[in-house]
Amino acid sequence: MNNFRYRFTAIIICSLIILAGCAKNDKKDALAYIESARDYISSNKPETAAIEYRNAIKLDPKNDVACFELAETYILLKQLNQAIKYYNLAAKVNPESIPPF
Repeated sequence: MNNFRYRFTAIIICSLIILAGCAKNDKKDALAYIESARDYISSNKPETAAIEYRNAIKLDPKNDVACFELAETYILLKQLNQAIKYYNLAAKVNPESIPPF
């Protein structure tokens, strides 16, 4: 009976290790989207950059950098209401990241 208990415990531990290794890292993926968006901005493709920033925010809603840079992108696109929305979201997520005027 002791042998069964050890085997069962070992199987559970191995399963947990495998599951933990397969779990997605949303923060890392969000950073990849941010880098991609920055590349699109530098290539003068703000519409595509906005999509990448929104993808980053979907993965990591508390990413103030993505929110702020998306707001800046909306300024480039002359979509001021959207820009204000994401400036406010960035300020809510991390109030210290936005310097006072």
